[in-house]
Amino acid sequence: LFNKFLIINPSIRTDFVSYEMSSTFGLDDKISLKKENKTILNPNLGVQMNLKPSVSLHANTGTSFRYAVANQIAGYFESFTTTNPTRVNVTLGNAELNNETSFTWDAGIRFNKPSRGLYLDLTYFKTNVNDRIIITADNARINTDWTALDGNVYKIASYRTYANANYSRISGLELDAHYDIGNLINWKKSLKLIVNGTQMFEFDDYTKNTDPTKDDTKIKALHVADLSLGGGFEYDDLKKFSFRLTTRYTGN
Repeated sequence: LFNKFLIINPSIRTDFVSYEMSSTFGLDDKISLKKENKTILNPNLGVQMNLKPSVSLHANTGTSFRYAVANQIAGYFESFTTTNPTRVNVTLGNAELNNETSFTWDAGIRFNKPSRGLYLDLTYFKTNVNDRIIITADNARINTDWTALDGNVYKIASYRTYANANYSRISGLELDAHYDIGNLINWKKSLKLIVNGTQMFEFDDYTKNTDPTKDDTKIKALHVADLSLGGGFEYDDLKKFSFRLTTRYTGN
């Protein structure tokens, strides 16, 4: 739009999810049979404003989802203790689970001047994940009777199932840049210095508190590094041969 001053990129992903839980001998009294057909829509929108030939602002926003897997919906697991008398540990699926959903937005500024061999992009991003699926224990079921698959009745040692309980908050700043040293010395080959990195501001998993008067429990997500840095060199003779040498640091 407006002679490429404004670029808009809308999109939508549509997922058709269908499943049916079949009757299984020995599990009919344990699993709630369910049949479900879902249409899940996830819209996304990207916008870029080209303020100058070399300077642009960009932003993206959209949603996504992760559907519950089969064992979380319909699984049944039992194991037995070595105590006397023997007791049973039960893990049961939950047919009423919702899919996890997330909402993400990011915004940044980009400077791109190929004639000078310079590229720089700085982007802030934020993601909220809701309805995280977790395993939850029901201590009220401990020491109650349970008929196992062998037909015998045992006292329950532990009872677990799945629930939509948790949520996550993630945000950070991302840098992506390179400079073509070959351009500086008017070399007819390319030798780029590459730098990139991500600084996380928050990467927290929350557990909802069953007491509304108390705050939810927050812990750092174990699979996310607080700081990641990368860099290196890329050589290209602009004819037949190129290679890249990079290194990466990943924080705690």
